[in-house]
This record gives sequence, C-alpha cells and structure tokens, in this order.
Amino acid sequence: MTKKKDGPAGQGGAQRIDTDDSDSNSTISKPREEKTAGGDSELATNLSEISRTFLKHSSLPKGAADAIPFWILGAHTLSAADFSPRLGIVSPLPECGKTTVLTLLDALAPNPLSCSNITRAAIFRDSSHTLILDEADTYMDEQSELRGILNSGHHRTTAYVVRCEKTKNGVWLPKKFSTFFPMIYARIGEPHPTLLTRSIIIRMQRAKSTDAIAKIKQEDIDALEALRKRISASSSTWAKKLNRAEPDIPKCLGNRSADNWRHMLAIADLAGGDWPTRAREAAGLLSPRADLDKGEELLIRMKDVFDRGLDDKLSSADLCRRLNELGDEEYPSWKPTRLARELKPFGIYPKGIRVGVKTPKGYERSQFQDAWSRYLKPDDRDDSA
Repeated sequence: MTKKKDGPAGQGGAQRIDTDDSDSNSTISKPREEKTAGGDSELATNLSEISRTFLKHSSLPKGAADAIPFWILGAHTLSAADFSPRLGIVSPLPECGKTTVLTLLDALAPNPLSCSNITRAAIFRDSSHTLILDEADTYMDEQSELRGILNSGHHRTTAYVVRCEKTKNGVWLPKKFSTFFPMIYARIGEPHPTLLTRSIIIRMQRAKSTDAIAKIKQEDIDALEALRKRISASSSTWAKKLNRAEPDIPKCLGNRSADNWRHMLAIADLAGGDWPTRAREAAGLLSPRADLDKGEELLIRMKDVFDRGLDDKLSSADLCRRLNELGDEEYPSWKPTRLARELKPFGIYPKGIRVGVKTPKGYERSQFQDAWSRYLKPDDRDDSA
C-alpha cells in the first residue's frame, strides 16, 4: 500500500513515502498539464484547477479566484518566503459563503488544523500546521495577546514568541517558539487594523439567487485532497526555484501589501502564461489601498482638498466642510477638533491664518509638504510643489 503524508506547513514536500507495489493501482494520476510559454506547466495546471474549484463552489469578489490559488501554493512553499500573509475571509453578515471557502481551503492547505476557538498556547506549541480559525470575531477581538501572537508570525525574522519553560534541573529559562506558519481566519466584520494589514482579505458577499453555485460533495473533497498530495510532492522543487525571488511589484501596492504579495507574485512568474498578469491584477483589486491607515488616508484627502481649490491656505472650518463634501465612511462629519487630533501625530497643527480681513485658525499647504513626501506614494503626492 502506498501511503504519503503531507509535509508540515511550509516545509515543501512529503516527509515520508512508504511504497508497496501490491497497491500500485491506487496511485493518483496527474491531470493533463497546461502548456505555458516559458513557465512551469505543472504549477500552472494546479493553479487553474484550484481557481476553477473555488469558482464552481462559491461566489467570490473579483480577483479572489486567482489570489486564493497563489496563497495556497504559497503556503506549500513557505520555506522559500520571508513573509506569511494571513488569508482573511470576511463578510458583513452571516451566510455569505465563508464556511464553504474554509471547507475547500481545509482540503488544500498543507497539514490543516481547523477550529472555531483556540488558546494562545495552542498556537505556538506546534507550528507545523496551517491554522484555520473560524468564527474569529467571537474570540479574537478582545484578546490583544492572542492577536499579538498571530501578528508576530507575519515576518520570518521576528516570527517568535518567548515563554519560560522549566528544565529537567528545575530551572526556568526563556524559550523561543516559532509562529511562522500559514494562517487562515474567517469572521464577520473587519479584523483589527494590525491584522488587516498583514492579510490578504477576501470580502465575501451573500450570493445572488441567480448565482450558479455547486454544493460540495465528498467526491469533491477527495479530489482536492488528491490535488493537495500532488502539490505537496512537488512543493520542495518549486520552493528551491522560488528562493530569493525578486518579482516586479505593482506600484499600486504599499510596503506592507508588497510584502504580502511578493511570494505569490513570484509563484505567478514561475507558472508563466497569463498568471503573472492575473496575479498583479488580483493584487490591485484586493489591496488597492488596503495597507493605508486612517492617517495616510487623511493625508491623501487633505491633498485632494488643497489641489481641487488650488488653495495655499484654508481655515479649519472650510477644510472640514470640504472633507465632508468628499464623503468619509469613518468620520461622516468632520469637525475642527477632530481634524486637529488626527493631524497632530504628523506634526501638523492649526494656526492663525489670514483670509481676507479675518484671521481664523487653519492650515497652510506648506505645512503638509513634509508629511506628503514621507507617507504618500509618488502617484498620490505632488512632488513638484
């Protein structure tokens, strides 16, 4: 009997293969590989098969059916990556298909460990799994330490927590535990900003009555688990090719988003064909400004306000009025006190300005130039000013 075990998450390949020719007919046959110019046809075939599966069984936002296959292959080849972006499956309300997506991911991810609740110690005591957390909104939001552990696993260099362990001699000594492993979470509502920026977010919506979605059957799961074994068997080979890869990063991605997508873009380049283009389109669709925090978004809005009116200075009241005209879901009604509080971390303070015969509190365009040059990407800032 042939028995093959998936390797630990990110280790790239099967750890042990026991062969018995008496059951050789049970060997999983590979599907016909795609022909990709200058690329890895087996890798491309696997990406296509995963993408078709998710499109068949779920209603996904644009770009997600391409992003998910890259994330799965990234989890299998994590040994070649410096960053481990979390895969977040989020929705505004229940019954939006998160469970279906998690079911498919559980069948494809390396060495999956699925649960609907978990303790902090259980996370780092065994880092060989792909951790799949369902119902994350019910237990993660109020546990800052749990969130900190999950955040720590994003970058390989700092992916450790330290705990005191008692030695055989009865002495308590600090010990490092690795937190660098693939992780998936599903939740209702947006995750904490620190986790959000470390994630590839798939924002699910409830399917329309006209959407053609096939229910998952056991034969579907069996086929996906067979696909996982094929991927696992080749993952070490791909990991060697992906090691130290430096793919071209789209300009629309900020620093954190670029870190999240770097390994997945390298996988797309290795697959060849139209996958490099599809990967970069998915990155743009799913994280066009996902790595911006509130402060960066405000700086962009402030520049928009000054640029629209070609103003060199504006009163606080006038700035707030124009911000409100732009619309803002986070702060639908800007007020001078709120504006001053949000700009303070950037060293920007209201001061007396002259507007006609009046001298209200306000801001000059020149006060923002330094912050714009430091925090906005070239496409967003006015370098000529």
